[in-house]
Amino acid sequence: MGTRATMRSARLVCAALLVVVPLGAGAPAGAASAPTSVAAAADTPTTLDGIKIVDTRPGMPGGLTRLELRLELSDPDGLPDRLLNFETQPYPVAVASVVSSTSTAPPNVVRKQLYWDQLNRTSGTATSGTWVGTADVTSVSTGKIRVISVAITDATDVTTQIPVANGPSVVVSGSPSLPWQYRVLNAPVKIVNGRERWTPSLRLVRRDDGTPVAGAMTAATDPGFVDVPVWIWSLSVVLPEWWPDYDDAFRLRSSSSGALTLPTYGVQETHYVGTLAGWGSGARRYYTVAATGRLEPPVKWQASIRFATSGGDVELTGSAWPAPSIYAAANRTVHLQRLVGRTWRTEASGRVRDNGRYTVVWDAPPAAGYWVRAYKPGGVEGSRVSVGTTGPAVWVTL
Repeated sequence: MGTRATMRSARLVCAALLVVVPLGAGAPAGAASAPTSVAAAADTPTTLDGIKIVDTRPGMPGGLTRLELRLELSDPDGLPDRLLNFETQPYPVAVASVVSSTSTAPPNVVRKQLYWDQLNRTSGTATSGTWVGTADVTSVSTGKIRVISVAITDATDVTTQIPVANGPSVVVSGSPSLPWQYRVLNAPVKIVNGRERWTPSLRLVRRDDGTPVAGAMTAATDPGFVDVPVWIWSLSVVLPEWWPDYDDAFRLRSSSSGALTLPTYGVQETHYVGTLAGWGSGARRYYTVAATGRLEPPVKWQASIRFATSGGDVELTGSAWPAPSIYAAANRTVHLQRLVGRTWRTEASGRVRDNGRYTVVWDAPPAAGYWVRAYKPGGVEGSRVSVGTTGPAVWVTL
């Protein structure tokens, strides 16, 4: 099977920002701010003379492809044989944007950028040569991947950041779904004041046949972080040979049955199943993306119920927990139902207000009375899942 590539013309015209990073003063990986030192006047910025990106495994067989990035660079000060910014700088050697061609499954797995953290010189000299690196891409990164910037640190520790306007791109195709999915095993959590806690218990299974995913590893978010996952490492795929080096990060593993227990969280925290990875052998081998999947506790709706009649109307009032202002559980709908034979039929519906109160009014046909009840259904809204509750049957007289 052949490879596909796009090539920019040599001698790209790029705006370059020159930044000096003194020895020993590099920011840690993942830092939010760029170095602020001023470059020495004698230093010459690195020039990007050519750039090429190649999809080495078109069609993404096995759910994985490897994108090769080739940079033609020149710098009178010399460049290292290995360009490895990510260990000492708050940015990788190269960045590409990812524009998805289809929605992913599960939909909360988002991949917007791809990174090359290391490039090695394959030809030429330290002052003018070709550097090549690869980035692994999994099936949730299908779509157009375009190089948007490079950052090169020369032999004198001076970094040139180069935006790449209209950079080369490649269209990556393949199944947009992760090969695994997780099922939440926890009983629904009753939430009243929003201070409740839960310990997520999951089972990881293959999406195609539902068999367990054993030995999967995860760097789950630590408790106490709201809306910001601790694990923000920007790798495309987690490879087995990396595990010994990141044992502290991948500290949780699924059992032979696929069971995985995460730390205990507050229900108000945003939860992430960070960097799940797992695979089998032979034809069943597969890779998974390093991404953050949002995880919410299943919620058990509770409700107080009161029926009253007035002028031929049956009025249902009460409060539901959790109040949406406390926790936005899925599906605010409340139904007033009456018994017809042996079937409960919905006659009127309303919604739980932000303060938890609800009112449902049914304009009932004339009759001596009806058996009625309140039904608060559950639902699914994105990553949120709720389980409903049903009130007792009540005889109302009109």
